[in-house]
Amino acid sequence: MNDDYLIDCIENEIESGYFDFKKDIYDFTIQKCKEDFLTDIISFANSHSKGNKYIITGVKLYEDNSRDLVGITQDKIQDGADYQSLVNDNIEPNIIVDFKVLEYKNKKFGIFNINNKNIDTPYLLSKKYGKLEKGFIKIRKGQKNEYVTRRDFDIFYKEKIDSEVSNVHLYGVIDKKINSKFELKKITNNIKFELLKAEIEKLFDDVLKINLEKSLSSGFGLALGSKLSVSEEDISNINLYANHNEIKLPRDFFDVGNLKYSQLLPYGSANIYGTESEEQKYNLLCELSKLTAIYEGLKSFNDNIGNLYYSELAISNDGKKFDENIEVTLIVDKDVFLDYRNFPIPTEAIIEDLLDKDILDKYLINEKVKGINTYEGENMYSLPIRPTGVQLPSLLGYSNPSYESYMEYYYDYINAIADYEILSDNQYYYIKYEQKKIKPNEKIFLPSRLFFKEKPNCINYEIKSKYNANIQKGEIFIKEDS
Repeated sequence: MNDDYLIDCIENEIESGYFDFKKDIYDFTIQKCKEDFLTDIISFANSHSKGNKYIITGVKLYEDNSRDLVGITQDKIQDGADYQSLVNDNIEPNIIVDFKVLEYKNKKFGIFNINNKNIDTPYLLSKKYGKLEKGFIKIRKGQKNEYVTRRDFDIFYKEKIDSEVSNVHLYGVIDKKINSKFELKKITNNIKFELLKAEIEKLFDDVLKINLEKSLSSGFGLALGSKLSVSEEDISNINLYANHNEIKLPRDFFDVGNLKYSQLLPYGSANIYGTESEEQKYNLLCELSKLTAIYEGLKSFNDNIGNLYYSELAISNDGKKFDENIEVTLIVDKDVFLDYRNFPIPTEAIIEDLLDKDILDKYLINEKVKGINTYEGENMYSLPIRPTGVQLPSLLGYSNPSYESYMEYYYDYINAIADYEILSDNQYYYIKYEQKKIKPNEKIFLPSRLFFKEKPNCINYEIKSKYNANIQKGEIFIKEDS
């Protein structure tokens, strides 16, 4: 139950087939109040009005629909399980009643929700309770609870026949179970940054300890080679790490003396000429550049991923018939949803390793749960081809894939796993996909996890299918402590 929606109801709604207002909450120390509670629950559950129904306590409503927000006292409030237990023990078939205490304007309001999943009408008393006889039944019509008529029973049974179709709804997956709410989590990585940082800092120390003995700047052997120095890219990688970690580097930190190299073929191996200390320092700086680039890449990617929320969702066929060609559309505020086309970008230093270790799968793919089937779309069988290097002609070596080719594969792979069509307008994203078929009581994960930049209050959805003429519309709300 969304707080903003409920506050709007408290302030503006009137009594109807969807709303009832009471000055005080049911006092369960009084038998008559328990009987009134059961009567109200039965009446709303039997209402021909479709959708969620609410009993709002703590509001005194007058005939002209003006109201006093009087609130309720803590001593009369029961645990939600106590209300549900009284319903379970005395009403058949079972009715799900959600209860919430809402604090507004420094007052408490007790709100009961008989949600739109309670469709197995007629509901009646399963046994004698106080002054209510076994078989007692009423129905909410407009602002009143009335006795059920023959016409009402005709409507009940027509709806029951019509309900023998598929009935697909959206659910959250919490603690490996289907839930009427959805949960948001943050990605946790097991990257051992401290170990990598220790290795990097040792390399800094090793470079600083070198007593550089410079080779001659000219000579017979050295004249044949080209001057070798630390590349601008390597210097940039090391300086970036040093700046982020407040490491002051001496002016000659990147000085590798008079090193020279020669290379006969473009992709062949190079011969390096210089003193032992020059070669040692150059190699250490190359290794330091590599590790600092990896560290900064992992840190940046981890920070970006760590700022996101994700949720695992599934659809369930709660009806009695098989269905196919199920079109699911999720509707989410544009400000909170992360379009997969904007998924965090790994740097060149880490993208190959990230793909090698299937880390992308761990981010995107729903955790396997017994009783919830995995989505199987066509894209799952036509994943993009991983880029490979090119074996050059003899003696020329091997050409590695370019960063651009890895990036293209990276986004193609995300689109294949997150098998959605994403549309948008000024306010919403519309996340669409098709489930080929679903059996009665079957539960199937959505293609992948959904990612959010901020916490959404709810996710609206529409579900169309081949064998159910009705469009299933609904919303699921976030778990409050998520």
